[in-house]
Amino acid sequence: MTIQAIPMRYKGEQMRSTLEADWAATLDHYQIAWEYEPLALNMDDGIKYLPDFHLPHQRVWAEVKGPSDDNIGKAIEFQKLLERTDAHKWDFEQQLVVILRPSRGGMAVWEGTAYAQDIVVIRCANCDRFAFMDYAATWKCRFCHMDGKQIFNHPGDIFRNGDLEFHRAPRQHRRAA
Repeated sequence: MTIQAIPMRYKGEQMRSTLEADWAATLDHYQIAWEYEPLALNMDDGIKYLPDFHLPHQRVWAEVKGPSDDNIGKAIEFQKLLERTDAHKWDFEQQLVVILRPSRGGMAVWEGTAYAQDIVVIRCANCDRFAFMDYAATWKCRFCHMDGKQIFNHPGDIFRNGDLEFHRAPRQHRRAA
């Protein structure tokens, strides 16, 4: 079963789907800066790829996908390309690709693109910002680079998939004729 995307305008951006607009609203709620479809890439296999979001202050790329794993191959290949490109960098400097999913019970759902990743969202004790982090890699804030367990005030500062509230973009209601 294919779900037909419904385009939607959010904050002046014409997005390809309401799910993308909802994720933009969710990122805005947590004060995470985003760019929508900022860069078209030619992948190693010659296929073109247009990531949905770039979170520039975090070195994170995000791909919005429905509930199935159909069509996530480009995001996985993009992560592999970034790993080769960033191979000389420390874990926290490397770019991440995160899959953003539809809300479950009003909660935000996300995942990594690689089996070994454990993608969480942290709230840094130093800069008080929300950021994606690979919990299985180096623990550093992607904003202020605070090191180690010092980035957490308490265990509640680590948010796993389904722990954060999902926010919907405002809908334009049509008037009856």
